Amino acid sequence: MFFKMHVVRCLDLMIGDFSRKYAEHGLAAQEGVLQWSLLQSTMNQAAKRLEGSFVILFAATFAGFAAVAADFMLGSVHELAPGALPGCSGEHLIWVLEPLQMMVGRALLLIYVSSHAAGLTEKCTRTRCFVNSFVLDNHVLDTEQSYLVRYIDDSAAGIYIQGVKLTMLAIMKMFYGMCAFTFAVWVQASGDSFTAT
Repeated sequence: MFFKMHVVRCLDLMIGDFSRKYAEHGLAAQEGVLQWSLLQSTMNQAAKRLEGSFVILFAATFAGFAAVAADFMLGSVHELAPGALPGCSGEHLIWVLEPLQMMVGRALLLIYVSSHAAGLTEKCTRTRCFVNSFVLDNHVLDTEQSYLVRYIDDSAAGIYIQGVKLTMLAIMKMFYGMCAFTFAVWVQASGDSFTAT
């Protein structure tokens, strides 16, 4: 996870450096296209190297949540600890809630790293707006600047996982789904502990 975070931070700095160079030196269209192509290819290579581990982590997190839910909903907790229900102490829930807490912690770290990766995609989108915001001294339409903005827009640079662009909307959906699932299991666990008493 932390390796992914370092790679994402490095790519973020590279995008910031491109914007800084453009702001300070007013790169010509040819130089800007060359710099953006280099940045985009670096980002694509990094995304290709990291996408396998992202997919594995997403799948493992989802499988972990599904396993905890299946254990709880199908009653395997009661089968493994049949004497826990008459005790009315709710200790049988620890078997479910401890793994759930570990899964939530791992999922939150994954969402944190993924949101920074999705932020790169958003930053690439904002870079074309940044380049387009510069007005030359003569206040006429600069065709080279328009070409560079169009090139950045057409490049659709960003982080892709299995061909799907990683955006903040996708990360937010995943986060809300995880919260709803955790809340549902927690409420179900609380309801079972109250019915056992």
